[in-house]
Amino acid sequence: MTKLEYIARWAVFFAGAIYGTYHMAKSLKSKHDMPLALIIFNIVCAMPVVAAPVVLFSSIFLLDNPDSAGRAFLCIALFNSYAPLLIAGAYLSFKTYIRTRRAFIAALPALAGLTAAAAAVWAAVSLLGW
Repeated sequence: MTKLEYIARWAVFFAGAIYGTYHMAKSLKSKHDMPLALIIFNIVCAMPVVAAPVVLFSSIFLLDNPDSAGRAFLCIALFNSYAPLLIAGAYLSFKTYIRTRRAFIAALPALAGLTAAAAAVWAAVSLLGW
């Protein structure tokens, strides 16, 4: 595979994610009259999910030579829990806005998901002793 083909594949991957996000935001804005700032805030909070496959692949290498197998599996679970936490935060944020129609209150679940994801990664790093 040439360098140009490699770049083209990654460009299609990111362009697909951006295209899908754009149409989701357009649908939410027109169907539920959702503020654009809330949609952009949730997209920015959920952007680290794009790196989830790389994190999943690289976290397997924690099993190379662990001091404790239980600790290694716990670190893998903590590292890989950030993506579902971010997705759940964005989903609950959209659902909260549909029910309450208040953008400030609807942003709280996304912030909670972002905080929980950061805490999970921090806990995994502190368990590893990096």
